[in-house]
Amino acid sequence: MARCSEGKICLFYGHNLTGDVLLLDPVDVANVGWAWKDRASSVWNRSDRFACIWTDADYYGHWFTIPPGAKQELLFAYDNAVTALGFGAFARHHPLAESRHPPALRGRVAGCRRVWRPA
Repeated sequence: MARCSEGKICLFYGHNLTGDVLLLDPVDVANVGWAWKDRASSVWNRSDRFACIWTDADYYGHWFTIPPGAKQELLFAYDNAVTALGFGAFARHHPLAESRHPPALRGRVAGCRRVWRPA
């Protein structure tokens, strides 16, 4: 499964990391663009950072956290719905959720958040 380069986050058109793939650097992307908006069905985060995905542009809508190295099926509300990805300021340490995660991830758990913008 070398279709996703180390250090990248990859969006796949099909489930189980199949179909067309979009390779992205681990940087904030407010809108993946019309060619990939609402198209991904699975994700592989090969970066060393937590990734946050949103269903709407500019980091709005439903969000989901993908740990470093994780392969994730996008089901239900997230299937064919990814529009934005965040790292950096969007992925933050969330100590209250640590007990839900395996020991290897404890202390590295992140949650997603939006940057506040005045109306």
